[in-house]
Amino acid sequence: MMQPTHDPFFRQAASAGLPDNWPHPARPLLLMFGGGYFILMTAGVLAGAGWAASAGDPVTAILLAAAAVYLGHLAGATLSHLRYPRRGGSPPMLGVDDHAEQGLTFTYARMPYYWLFSLLAMTVLVLVAAVIATAASGPPGGWIMAAVATAAIAYLVWYIAGVLHRAPGRVVLTPAGIYHRSLAAEYFTPWDAVYDVEVATDQPMIVIKAYPSPRARQNRFAGRRNRFEEQFLPFLVIGAYWLGANARPTYQALDHYLRHPEQRTVLNSTAALNT
Repeated sequence: MMQPTHDPFFRQAASAGLPDNWPHPARPLLLMFGGGYFILMTAGVLAGAGWAASAGDPVTAILLAAAAVYLGHLAGATLSHLRYPRRGGSPPMLGVDDHAEQGLTFTYARMPYYWLFSLLAMTVLVLVAAVIATAASGPPGGWIMAAVATAAIAYLVWYIAGVLHRAPGRVVLTPAGIYHRSLAAEYFTPWDAVYDVEVATDQPMIVIKAYPSPRARQNRFAGRRNRFEEQFLPFLVIGAYWLGANARPTYQALDHYLRHPEQRTVLNSTAALNT
């Protein structure tokens, strides 16, 4: 359903253009506390690994060191949501949408993918170790635990493979419309359905306000749903966290071509890279 413009979520949007300090993510106390907690846990586990190594217990030292790596990545992933992206970003390029139409393209940043995939891969390794340990020790009812862990491993591997296959996400501006490929779905809306482009400062994200259109399209990858993005349809929302330093250039390009429809004809040519 269309999100009403008076919704409290959109009260945070900048109606007078791009704020000078955008995107500056909000810094919730929960994320700040979580990041600090994981840092302290990492330091404590590392100290334990050093103590175990000095006591001549290499197995415990290795296990604790591995746990410290995992906790350190949890800290890094948490704190990455509090980081202000650097200015600039990689230069736009020519890419294609889901119908192979060429257009001006802005890709997702690399680091969000690193944090996501490193944590998922480590979680898979932990589950694999749990399955092996359960099979070796054979506790009562252990087969149930092994079955649950195996199902979780299969799902995570399937998810990682699917997202990796379609990475990186991107925003493509074509003469016909705007295409967004996120982690779990892809969306397209034609230019004639778009009536405004704003930024939400609290998330932060780009909000492309559009009317419902018979030429709009949506495709879920392997049936996956992205409830957060879908709740705003027919509006398109693009997280600044995933765009990183490309967030500002993406917004500026969207705003420019919305206000200058006569220039959209160059979006599928190299001339768009020079505007």
